[in-house]
Amino acid sequence: MVSESFIQRIGILRTHARLSVVGLGANPAQQVKSNATIWTKIRSLPLADPTFGSPGKIDVILGADQLWNLYTGHRREFGIEYPIALHTNFGWVITGSYTDCNEASTHAQVHHAYEDLDSLVRSFMDMEQVHPSKRTIDASDPAEQHFLKTHARREDGVYIVQYPFKEPRTPIGSTLPQALNRFAALERKFRRFPALKKQYVDFMDDYLNRGHMVLIPAAAGGEDPARYNYLAHHAVFKPDSTTTRWRVVFDGSGKDSTGHSLNSRLHIGPPIQRDLIGVCLRFRQHRYVFCADIEKMFRGILVSDEHTQYQRIVWRKDENATLDHYRLL
Repeated sequence: MVSESFIQRIGILRTHARLSVVGLGANPAQQVKSNATIWTKIRSLPLADPTFGSPGKIDVILGADQLWNLYTGHRREFGIEYPIALHTNFGWVITGSYTDCNEASTHAQVHHAYEDLDSLVRSFMDMEQVHPSKRTIDASDPAEQHFLKTHARREDGVYIVQYPFKEPRTPIGSTLPQALNRFAALERKFRRFPALKKQYVDFMDDYLNRGHMVLIPAAAGGEDPARYNYLAHHAVFKPDSTTTRWRVVFDGSGKDSTGHSLNSRLHIGPPIQRDLIGVCLRFRQHRYVFCADIEKMFRGILVSDEHTQYQRIVWRKDENATLDHYRLL
C-alpha cells in the first residue's frame, strides 16, 4: 500500500488494476513517552527511524513477502514487557507491543465488511442517476395568480409588479417611530466606524443616482404617516463573499404598532429554485464551467407606483442635515 504523494515524489509509473484489499485494520496511534533506562538503550541503536516513538504519516506498507527480504537476521530483546529490535537493510526497526502503565489504555474495535468492487460501482452509479424533476410552479398558488393578473413589462424589458397582499386593503399600523429609532442607532454606529459610514453613503448615493429611490418633497410631510409603511435599514457584512462583502438591507420584517410586519402581510409564493442536486450534477458533466453573478439584478424589477408607499425610508448623509424621507422604486 503506497500513498499518492509518495508515488509522485519518487516519480514512478502506475497502471490501473482491480483487486480486493482485506486485513488492514488499525489501532489508534500512541506516542512513546517512557523515560525508562531500557528505552535509552533502544534509542541508542542506529535506528531506521529515530522518531519511531512519535506517530506520523505512513507512506508505504510492506507485505510479508517483501519484509523478510530486508531482514538481516539479527535481533535484540529487552525484556518481555518491551518490544524487540530487528536489524534490516535500513537500520534497526522496533516491533512488537508496548503499553505504558501510567497511561490510560485506549481500546478500539475494528469491523471489516467486504463487498465486490463491481457491486460497489453499480450502487454508486444507481445513486448518481438523475431523475427528471416533475415539479412545476403551482398555478393555483395565490402569489402566482396575483403575479399573472397584476404584473406588467415595459418596452425595455423591466418588470413592474405589485405586492401580493393576503388581504386587499390591509390597514398599516404606525411604522415611522421604529424606523426613526433604528436610524438613530445606525448613526451611532457611524460615529464608531467612520469607514462604514463612507461606504454606506456611497451605496445610498448610488441608489439615488440610479433612480432606484426618489426624494419625497417636504410638502408631503403633512400627510398621515399611518398610510405608509416605513422600512428600517442596516448593513450586513459577509467577509467571505467574492462579490459584495457588505450590503444595505431594507428590513420588511419590522413590526408596526399593531404587531404585524410587511412580510407577514404578504403571500410567500411557490419555490422557484432549481433542484440543487441536479445543478451540481450538471456541473460534473463538463470539464469547464462558468459561474457568474448579475450585479444589481433585482433592482431591474420595479414596484408599481401605488405600492411604493409600503417601502419608504428615512435617510441623511450627516447628522446635522435634515432627515429626509425617500420612496424606494
